[in-house]
Amino acid sequence: MMGESDPHRSMFYTLSLEKFVPADHPLRRIRPFIEDRQIRKICKPLYSERGRPSIPPEQLFLALIGGYLLDVPSERKLVMELAMDPEEYKKRLREQDRDQENGPQDPGNRTVNFRGEKRSNKTHRSTTDPDCCFASKGSTGTGAIPGYTVNAPMENRNRILLGIGVEIFQGSTSETEGCTKLLDRARRRLRHKPQTLGADKGYFSEEFIGAIFERGIEPHIAASSNGSQLAHTRVRMRQRGLGYELSQRCRKLIEELFGEAKDWHGMRRLRRRGRFKVRQEALLIGWVLNLKRISGLLEPAEVGS
Repeated sequence: MMGESDPHRSMFYTLSLEKFVPADHPLRRIRPFIEDRQIRKICKPLYSERGRPSIPPEQLFLALIGGYLLDVPSERKLVMELAMDPEEYKKRLREQDRDQENGPQDPGNRTVNFRGEKRSNKTHRSTTDPDCCFASKGSTGTGAIPGYTVNAPMENRNRILLGIGVEIFQGSTSETEGCTKLLDRARRRLRHKPQTLGADKGYFSEEFIGAIFERGIEPHIAASSNGSQLAHTRVRMRQRGLGYELSQRCRKLIEELFGEAKDWHGMRRLRRRGRFKVRQEALLIGWVLNLKRISGLLEPAEVGS
């Protein structure tokens, strides 16, 4: 049974969020942009008509938002951390990470050095997350580690994410196919029709360029020396224009968003397991990034106007 909102904003039955959130906390700035009624409407089919009242779903979402703002993995820990200085908490979190990397080995889960040993999905597969495959950024990036491919298109003017997708790593294919899926979803759900698309050299493939042209989008993709098909030539011709140059400048800004998500909101080390749950976590992190930017662009009174 879905519980009703507490006028005192009780997150749990004996605790009040108002008591734990400082006056200058970023949660207070973001709060006016979260619509309680919409959250309740979406969540209503998930609740039974009988039973004891639950914690109101909008308050659970607020707790999750607070957790991702502070990179707190546990709801219980969130209650304690909300009363702390965020900067002090981030410092302590990084110290814990360094201790785990440099400290003694766990006898029940010993550290194994795989340097010099060839690894593959057949020999080194995650036992806790079967969807997770070895992912690599290539010879110039980090070594292969278990992970997913996270895609996110961004509009250039205000750096708002138009969607986030989590794909099982399949080389560059997981990025290009994931991108077209997100573009189609943005057009279908948000009625967004971009005129141009800026991307790095990883997207300089004939198939992807053709898919972008089919959608009526100008491909402002960083060109490499490889590729002699007509699609590659058409992209290279656009390098001479000012629009291409501006798109290439703007597309690098999305790396700052990913850096922000990793350093401050938990994307560097996702806590959940399984593609479906990892996607939920990525969407919540993307929501936090967008809320931060929207709160800086609009005043609360402008919402819904």
